[in-house]
Amino acid sequence: MPKYPQVRRDIAFVVASQVSVKELESALREAGAPYLREAVLFDQYLGKNIPAGKRSLAFSLAYQKNDGTFTEDEIQNLQTKLGEVLKRRFQVEFR
Repeated sequence: MPKYPQVRRDIAFVVASQVSVKELESALREAGAPYLREAVLFDQYLGKNIPAGKRSLAFSLAYQKNDGTFTEDEIQNLQTKLGEVLKRRFQVEFR
């Protein structure tokens, strides 16, 4: 049983269809290290309001520290960092 709680957040975006979920998970894990414990795809949408050649994806993220509890600012900074990496590497558009 972990001493400190996990913090869960979601991140949703539109990305080119040819970008694999594995690539995205890898980028999320790299950018969120050492605190990101899980990055799980929970939704994919293709259709109305999504441009051709793109898809909408949503990931559930779980962060955890070994030495304390996160503040809201720390979590927001991590989410921002992950978003910047996704924008830069995959040109995602956030929903």
